[in-house]
Amino acid sequence: MNGLLLQDSGRSGKSRWTTDTIARGEACGIILSPFTTPKEDRPREKSASQIIELVTSAGGTVVFDPTTHAALLPTTDAWTRYDTWDLWGSPRRDVSDKTRRQEHVRRALDAQTSLGLKPLAPTLDLDSSIGQNADVSLELATFARSHAGTVAMAIVGSGAFWAQGRLLDDYVGQIAQLRPAGVFLSVRRHEISYPPDALRAEIAGLCRSVYSLSRRCEVVVQFSDYFGLPAIAAGASAIGTGWDLRQRVLAPPAFRVDTTTRRTSSRITHSGLYGVLKRPEAELLRRANRAASLRLVPGVLPADGNALWEHHLHVLASTTALLLCQTNERTRSMWLRDQYRTALAEFAQVDRLVVRLHADSTKWLDAVSNGLGDFMIGEGW
Repeated sequence: MNGLLLQDSGRSGKSRWTTDTIARGEACGIILSPFTTPKEDRPREKSASQIIELVTSAGGTVVFDPTTHAALLPTTDAWTRYDTWDLWGSPRRDVSDKTRRQEHVRRALDAQTSLGLKPLAPTLDLDSSIGQNADVSLELATFARSHAGTVAMAIVGSGAFWAQGRLLDDYVGQIAQLRPAGVFLSVRRHEISYPPDALRAEIAGLCRSVYSLSRRCEVVVQFSDYFGLPAIAAGASAIGTGWDLRQRVLAPPAFRVDTTTRRTSSRITHSGLYGVLKRPEAELLRRANRAASLRLVPGVLPADGNALWEHHLHVLASTTALLLCQTNERTRSMWLRDQYRTALAEFAQVDRLVVRLHADSTKWLDAVSNGLGDFMIGEGW
């Protein structure tokens, strides 16, 4: 897998949108979730097997994420599709003893192999790499390895988890010792906000983890969008994104009934900023300095509707492809560092021309540029 992977979506048009995006060469596949794709087809909703057939026929890759970490969140209540999968032998979300945990792992892996997919092991959401949750997560990964043989593994954690330092490295090392076929990393946010409230130390820790794991296997950073580019520089093969914010940001509200459908804001991606402006901001910039605006968004500003997310994925895919073209992790990191420096200079002009931006350069660039820089220093680059 190289480039962008689409995260699953509950939108009725997702199968066509996914195959069209793959056909354009702007995505390499999709990561399905039991929360957004039912096991069997339903009115206006294709089954997992139907989506797999469509995506593979289009030349794409399909991964199924059991999303156990979301099922165990106390606020989760969007069970309509999830329950079609029958992933628990005991009452849902019961991981109170080893027997019940192992039965869940068996069912999650068997559901994937029955679809002809390479299995991805369940995991828990972590705030720390020490403690009961971390121990259970390692237990799930270890049992999945013994049950399935070849299996990919996942690590899901808060920003604080990825910012830990040595404790993070120790946990990642334990996952690496299990010799996973691949590793899928995710940063869990508090809210579905865009851009996310990323931390400098979190980005550095994520890059460090990717760099270490990618020596041994393929690494994907889910739900990361623009904030996954430093991970690509550090050795990840793909990052997760999509048309909705719930595909670009992983947060508990995405698994609640009252937040599964949200009105889409009009946002326009500006390639030279490595960020996004809301439409009124983009239009004001074009009126205030047309040359600067055209440099950041060549041609006309994309219209509302599908054109917005199609433009976003095109820009992100183009940037990711350029990043992947660099020779190795060191040259990728240096290239992206220089891109961020240029973007900061561009954003300085935008900050002056468009007052009270919804998200200025600090929110889009501080964490990623400084975190990438800290990773590079740590590697002696």
